[in-house]
Amino acid sequence: FFCSCSIPYVQMAELKPNTTAYRSSSSLDSLNLARNAHINALIKNEGIGQEHVIFSDTITKINCKNKAQRRHLMITNKAIYNLKPNKYKASQRRISIVDIGMLTLSSLSDEFVITIIAEYDYHYMHPRKQIIKELLSKLFFDLTMCKLISVHSDRHELNDIVITKKLAKYEHTNIKHTVQQTLSNMREMLTSDDTNIGEQPSQKNALFEIVYDETI
Repeated sequence: FFCSCSIPYVQMAELKPNTTAYRSSSSLDSLNLARNAHINALIKNEGIGQEHVIFSDTITKINCKNKAQRRHLMITNKAIYNLKPNKYKASQRRISIVDIGMLTLSSLSDEFVITIIAEYDYHYMHPRKQIIKELLSKLFFDLTMCKLISVHSDRHELNDIVITKKLAKYEHTNIKHTVQQTLSNMREMLTSDDTNIGEQPSQKNALFEIVYDETI
């Protein structure tokens, strides 16, 4: 196994900002939540500023007991919403996109993990995980002007790397701060000097092949 850094250019026509496709692409909004009155009310109550639905689909959430749960995932231009199917009075959880620490995607399955700094992670399964990753990367950059770090794992199951809600309660504040600062420094390095990063020599890593994705 090896650890390599690369910065591929990704064509994402339907994710370009300031276009109708970016705001309400039917291919991304599979559940047609952009036109759902209950969802509009939910966003009005829980959202911040002007939010609009970009992505929605039925997804498998893997809980702390490693049990699969059917959920609806909705992504707006500012946040990720975890929803119970057809119960849209309130979300199970709203995660601001700027609070995402990194993404981990299995190279062998549909599993992926959204790491949230200072909170517990989300562990999902979805066949369109690559589209979700590209969308979150694009939105993260639009909101922060920083690149979102994505990590590819050669593990089929990712439950061993997930910080659960229970575990997050006991995680020391200083550790959270250290992790957050490390990720921040990595993003700054990626943004300031893409060429040098892309030319770094490969290193050995038993678990991950790290790829930094430029999606702008």
